[in-house]
Amino acid sequence: MEAQRGLGLLGAFTAEQWGMVTSRQAGGVGVDGVTLHRLEKTGHLVRVRRGVYAATTAVRSGAREEQAAWLALDPGTPAWMREPLAVNGGVLSHQSAARLHGLGDLVDDRITITAPKRRTSRDPDLWFKTAHLDDEDVTSLDGLPVTTALRTIRDLLDQHTDGSHIAAIIRQAVEANKARLDTLAEQIGPYALRYGVRRPGDGEALLEHLLAQIGTTTAQLAQRPAPPRTTAAQGFHNAVQALTGMRSVDTTALLGAAGIGALAKSPHGLARMALTGDSTDRIRSAIAGIRVSPKPDTRPLRAIVDGEDEDGGRGATTETENPQ
Repeated sequence: MEAQRGLGLLGAFTAEQWGMVTSRQAGGVGVDGVTLHRLEKTGHLVRVRRGVYAATTAVRSGAREEQAAWLALDPGTPAWMREPLAVNGGVLSHQSAARLHGLGDLVDDRITITAPKRRTSRDPDLWFKTAHLDDEDVTSLDGLPVTTALRTIRDLLDQHTDGSHIAAIIRQAVEANKARLDTLAEQIGPYALRYGVRRPGDGEALLEHLLAQIGTTTAQLAQRPAPPRTTAAQGFHNAVQALTGMRSVDTTALLGAAGIGALAKSPHGLARMALTGDSTDRIRSAIAGIRVSPKPDTRPLRAIVDGEDEDGGRGATTETENPQ
């Protein structure tokens, strides 16, 4: 098969899967192993892990290894067709989830995945946990299923992670509005005795005990204002506004002009697609057609979407539901 035709067939997957495709998915559309090998040799693809390839033109995120490991769990099913709690799937958890949430500084030398049924792997960098997860235990980070900050804290307590590390994660999670102190106190009670709290089941006492190890209290933590956050929809709005100089843009029309109008139904998806692969060029072309700013914004799209200033700092943003 010709390289360009093969890349075109793989594009349906790489555009929606962080720039990656599995060999099983490739085979399903007629791109065999020989063609994949040729595309790798010619610099169009790079192997991320066994059976998972990434387009070399795709933006590499800090979660690529975890994303590739998750894709490999069910290699024949496209990411957009998977249910987070499917029996053949799994959810990033424990130390891996903490890192993906940006919480703490735990050693994360293995990718930890919680699955509903027992799984094994020959990869030494994969660690599977078998446990039941409910819908409220799982969130999505750029399309990747990850345990929530609350569930992650409970999992780390369950494996008896050092108390000071847990306390640092709790503080950061609360400050980032990823967890509430009252909910934490309600749910961490079963681990009280394990961490030396004499009153069994007393989550409030355990919370105070942990926070004392980093020199703070629940009262002090509750008084700290949470920092502003940028949602995916707001991030895309930032990009359009900065690149066009327009205060109000019809993002649905913009994506239609870029030929990817279906993404208008998913602000989270469109913010990610603005950063990867062929969609970047198409979105830039569409933006160029409506540009009115005499001085184009030259920052990378990722910096604009994340709301960074030109000097690399983060500008103040407010959370909006669906900016237009």
